[in-house]
Amino acid sequence: MTTATLHRPARTARAVPAATRLLPTILVLAPTALLATGQLYLGIPLVPAVAADWQATPAAALSALTTFGLGYATGVLVFGLLVDRLGARRVMTYGLLAAALATAAVTFAGDLTGAYVLRGVQGFAVGAFPPAAFAYIGATVPMARKGLVFSCLTGGFLAAGGLAQLAGQGVVAVTDWRTAFLGGAALMLAAAVAVRLVLRPDPVRTKDSAPARLKVTGRLTGLYAAAFTLLVGFVTVYTGLQLSGDVDPGSLPWLRLSAVPAVVVVPFLIGRSRMTPTRRAAIGLAVVAVVTAILAFVTAPTVVLAALLFVLTLAVATSAPSLAEAVGTESGPARAFGAGIFNACLLTGASVAGPVASTLDGRTTSILVAAAVTALGASAAFSAHRNHIRREHP
Repeated sequence: MTTATLHRPARTARAVPAATRLLPTILVLAPTALLATGQLYLGIPLVPAVAADWQATPAAALSALTTFGLGYATGVLVFGLLVDRLGARRVMTYGLLAAALATAAVTFAGDLTGAYVLRGVQGFAVGAFPPAAFAYIGATVPMARKGLVFSCLTGGFLAAGGLAQLAGQGVVAVTDWRTAFLGGAALMLAAAVAVRLVLRPDPVRTKDSAPARLKVTGRLTGLYAAAFTLLVGFVTVYTGLQLSGDVDPGSLPWLRLSAVPAVVVVPFLIGRSRMTPTRRAAIGLAVVAVVTAILAFVTAPTVVLAALLFVLTLAVATSAPSLAEAVGTESGPARAFGAGIFNACLLTGASVAGPVASTLDGRTTSILVAAAVTALGASAAFSAHRNHIRREHP
């Protein structure tokens, strides 16, 4: 007599919708991107208070504060090399912890010399986040969703242009400028904890695994050139609004807020777009160049100025993730280092724009120069797009 043994079918893991898996990633990376890049823009509304405290001219104080950008650009290059060796989540976590300490240290700057050093160190530490975030998305997000997540990440970077300035303006209206940096340090500590708890662990690497080497192509060079110019007009316009005195100071908070909805709209636009990333980037840069040139001559009425700033931000917010997606694809396995160079180009352009805008003769001149530089970037992006078409359809 035999007995039948019934085997219960193995329980399979229930599939988790892609949107559910991606939502925690977006909710951690996008606000952290805003916080990181916000440290670059935070200094603009603090210039009058900082200049008075350090007994310096506004132009000298702005130059010291924007040293952050040069440190930031250096950091993204260095950490772009380290991401492949150490892992994206690890670099983000420890980078944010170091950035929190460096941000708090800025409050001890008592003169221009101290500010140059401390802001540079702060920028370098914060520079760990962008290449690691781009590499994390490239390695963990499905191809069909990459455009959406890249746009949310870069949307966080770009929203900082308005929100960080607004936060800085609010802080100096009620208390000492140092409070802005102490608050930023506390938020970076919270971001480091969120990254560690929410994002996926880094893959285990063997001793034999070596970082991939980046192959620099003509198309990649064009994309990097375009990235360098992308934020030049954006930063020059906002710096001109702050320093020129041509715009009513009471309207500045509303002008900064008017651009933020553009960042919210972009992920939905990119999700529905059928254009290639390079074509989106090229068209976006062309729009940035044109709108920047128009803004050289417009200071009123506020409604018109706000509408132009909305279009400018929309074009920048469309171009940035498109360039990032194109660079990630072109970089292949070396996407972390490729993203590091991309961010370094982007941030170097932004860092140079502020001091140059403050030294050129007049707001109109500086913005027109920025528009011309952005037009060159649009040309480089169109060239990269043509190279892509020729390669895909020889």
